[in-house]
Amino acid sequence: MILELKNISVGYDNPLVSSVNAEVSEGELVILVGKNGVGKSTLLNAVKGIQNLKSGTAELLGRPVGAYSVAELSRKIAVVNTSRPVLAGWTVENVLESTEKSTGMERSVISDAVTLCQIGDLLLKEVDNLSDGEFQKVMIARAICQQTPLIILDEPTSFLDVIYREHVLQIFSELKNTFGTTLLLSSHNFAPLLKIASQVWVISHGEMEVIQSDFDYNGIIQRLK
Repeated sequence: MILELKNISVGYDNPLVSSVNAEVSEGELVILVGKNGVGKSTLLNAVKGIQNLKSGTAELLGRPVGAYSVAELSRKIAVVNTSRPVLAGWTVENVLESTEKSTGMERSVISDAVTLCQIGDLLLKEVDNLSDGEFQKVMIARAICQQTPLIILDEPTSFLDVIYREHVLQIFSELKNTFGTTLLLSSHNFAPLLKIASQVWVISHGEMEVIQSDFDYNGIIQRLK
């Protein structure tokens, strides 16, 4: 078991989502969907350990997330955000090598991530000059280099054209099926992801429903209304 959410509530002054119960096993891909403002990012932040729970327990590998230090969490969870950090003068190779220095991983891990994400031709290119699709693949490669059991992605296919989006789906499929990596991601454009999903978490009206089979796109859309 990678992740267990036990009757958790998240939010600020008032809960955004309450009574959340879910379990995620190794190698699953979980899609988190919901309209803007319903608490998707807040829930993901709780799993990342950067948002306090209002109630309940979130356990990562059998241990409460809040019991991990920041350094420990960085070895358990890799994060891919939609926002682009300012990395003036950094090449793609610099970004991947920074992960090597911080985690002590073997150099071959970078080579494997580069191959999987097909970014070998970008290694000497400055990150600030990458297209959105190229940048997203580099950030996924960086997350792979952390060698964590769980990768959390916030809208990983936003702003991508159909070619880049299809390649990202191939990367996700390879990670879960070949490497046993668990992926938890939020998405508005989730229809293509349904073919490789293990679970869909639907947040609506302050509650979260867990769907584990028969992923019907139109049915999920109806649940969001």
